[in-house]
Amino acid sequence: MKKIGFNPAGLREFKLHEVALRFFFGGFSTVFAALIAQRFGPVIGGLFLAFPAIFPAGATLIVTREKEPMEQSADVSPPVSTHREP
Repeated sequence: MKKIGFNPAGLREFKLHEVALRFFFGGFSTVFAALIAQRFGPVIGGLFLAFPAIFPAGATLIVTREKEPMEQSADVSPPVSTHREP
């Protein structure tokens, strides 16, 4: 089992403006969720409050998958069109 740890050297990978932008976006989303909760109730506001946590995770997953090389085997043929010209 792998131990959970903290490596401060990893903080050097981030630029200050990137961290500030993420902080601002998260704060703005939280305030927006509070306004939604006042108007439509805590259940709907809670959905919007989850956005700052869900969106970065999803975006990270998409970027990671796009960076992976697409593996195509040689035995797979391209799709054949069934459309015929008159």
